[in-house]
Amino acid sequence: MYGTPKQIDFIERLVAERKLIDTTDERLLDQAEANLRKRLEEHRAGIFMTSRQVRTTIDYLLGQPRKPSVKPATKCVNDGDPLVAGVYGKDGEVFLVKPSKAGNLYAKRLVPINGERLNNLGETAKFEFDYAPGVVKTLRLGDRLPVEAAEKLMLAYGRCICCNRRLKDATSVRAGIGPVCRKQFA
Repeated sequence: MYGTPKQIDFIERLVAERKLIDTTDERLLDQAEANLRKRLEEHRAGIFMTSRQVRTTIDYLLGQPRKPSVKPATKCVNDGDPLVAGVYGKDGEVFLVKPSKAGNLYAKRLVPINGERLNNLGETAKFEFDYAPGVVKTLRLGDRLPVEAAEKLMLAYGRCICCNRRLKDATSVRAGIGPVCRKQFA
């Protein structure tokens, strides 16, 4: 017994949407995908995969996480330049633009609070980010703050501009942004 054409088509769709191995090394990912695609081509050329091989491959692929979806950047209403994640300033307010789990960009407004509040990690915070519906459509790429301006802003709060975590490393405290978050905004 051999795999059916429908099963082979299903495997090809799974290969396109799933991470084949748990690694961040793009070369290994590309190699694993190339090997599986080669095996599918061989099947179509007459070197058939058995039903067991097909079932095992499908079960394996279904157990793998989906590849992150890459959506095009949101277009700004004002100037048509694509908006990217980062820290933006407009009309005296500061906004953090981030991608959602679905890949769409959204904005959060930095709101200083009087005094301090305790967060769920048991730490105190002097500001918070509130969701700002629709603001992402009004921002322009030219409103994006350079990293240096974001660093100065957050130095006053002692928190990371991106994730609001308390910064402990002296370099990160001076910068106002942690090393992981810096990669997003640099």
